[in-house]
This record gives sequence, C-alpha cells and structure tokens, in this order.
Amino acid sequence: MKKHYCILFLMIILVLLIGCNPLDNRPNALKSTIEAFFDVQYDAYITMEYKNMTTFLDMSQIQNQNKVIALKHLTTRRKYAAEKQYGYVEKNRFPITFQYHEIQFNENQAQVTLELELDQTAAYPPFISSGEQVFTLELIDGFWRITNHIYDSLHEFELSTKDRITEFTTEQINSQVDLDYG
Repeated sequence: MKKHYCILFLMIILVLLIGCNPLDNRPNALKSTIEAFFDVQYDAYITMEYKNMTTFLDMSQIQNQNKVIALKHLTTRRKYAAEKQYGYVEKNRFPITFQYHEIQFNENQAQVTLELELDQTAAYPPFISSGEQVFTLELIDGFWRITNHIYDSLHEFELSTKDRITEFTTEQINSQVDLDYG
C-alpha cells in the first residue's frame, strides 16, 4: 500500500513539474531588471554617490558605457555643488509608476515597451522622464541585460552607439562646476 502512495505521489510531482515552465517567469524577470535599473540610478542621484548599475547593462554597448559615465559625472557634480552650496540640490525621491504595455520575446532577446508615470510637479533626475520607454534586453549568462534604451527625452550621449563620451576626473568635474556656478 505504501508503494502505491509513493508512486501516486511521484506521479503528482511529475505532473506538477511538467506544468512548470521556466519561461513563464520571463516577463517578471524583465520587469525586475528594468525597475532595479531605475532604482539604482535614482539611489545614486539622491545619495550623490555612484552606485554600480552595470549588472543591469550589457557593457559591450557604447550607449550603456555612456550611461555609466554620465551617472558618475552627475553624482560628482551634484555632490560638489551641494558641498559648495551653489544652490538647491534636490534630495527627495519622488514616486515612479511603471505601466507595461508590451513585452515581445525573440529567443534570448526581448523588447519591452512601457510608460513611466511621474508626479509632474516634482523634480526628477534628468535620466527619468515621463512617457514611452522602449527597452531591448538580452539574456546573457542567465541574466536579462539592457542592450538598448530609447525614451522621449533621450540625452545626446545616450543616442550615440558609436562614440564613447569622455570620462572626466573628479577634479575636472569640480573645476567645471566652479566655472558654471562659482
């Protein structure tokens, strides 16, 4: 009798495992990657300390290398401007609502179209804007990585897929801030 229960139990487990499709979790994994990407950038912006966001990006892409450099520059500029009291530096974090419209898969690639809903009376970082966002992601080493990101207020450095922007030292950035605001 115990043998029959064991066989029945194993059959139930087998049926449940067959019904589990690891691909069904792909949309949630994509959403997690995109939202974590924004979260890390926003944390860096608020704390004025660069945070590593390369875990979400395909760093072989020039556009993504430029995003990293630009975030380093932005956090350095903000921190120095705050220290020198050159003006008001926003330190509040405002809500972002992610409205996903479409997720398309093509083997190990995906395209995600979403809209960011923001409080229009709040001052968000320059890399966060309301409106449509289109992400292309690729499954690399078991993780979804952003290979391309297009949105309405895309900055010039983000448009480039060929030219890497210049990475300046902290001293060079601080000197420029002094020239701009001092």
